[in-house]
Amino acid sequence: VSTQSTWALIRPFETSLSSLLEYDSRSHLEDLTEMCLFSECFNELLQRDAGLEILEILKKKQNDKVQEQENEKKRKREEEELEKAKKQRTEEQEKAVAEAEKKKKKKLCVD
Repeated sequence: VSTQSTWALIRPFETSLSSLLEYDSRSHLEDLTEMCLFSECFNELLQRDAGLEILEILKKKQNDKVQEQENEKKRKREEEELEKAKKQRTEEQEKAVAEAEKKKKKKLCVD
C-alpha cells in the first residue's frame, strides 16, 4: 500500500466539537458515526472535569465558611470569658475594699 493511496483514504478536515455533536442520525457513514460518538464521549469528559473543578471550589468555600464561623464562635466565647473574668475580679476587688473599710471602721471604733 502506497502512501498516496493511504492518504486518499484518510480525509483530514478541521471542525469544532459543537459541530460534531450535531450528529444527523440519517447519515449512515460509519466513520462519521464513530467520530460523533467519540466527540460525545469527549464532551462528557470535559463536562465531568469542569463539574469536578466546580465541586472542589464549592467544597473549599464551604470549608472556609465553616472555619470562619468556628473562629467567630471561639472569639465570642473568649470575649465572654474575658468579660466574666473582669467582672469577677471587679467584684473581688470591691469585696476587698469593703472588708478593708470595715476593718478600718472597727479599728477606729475600738480606738
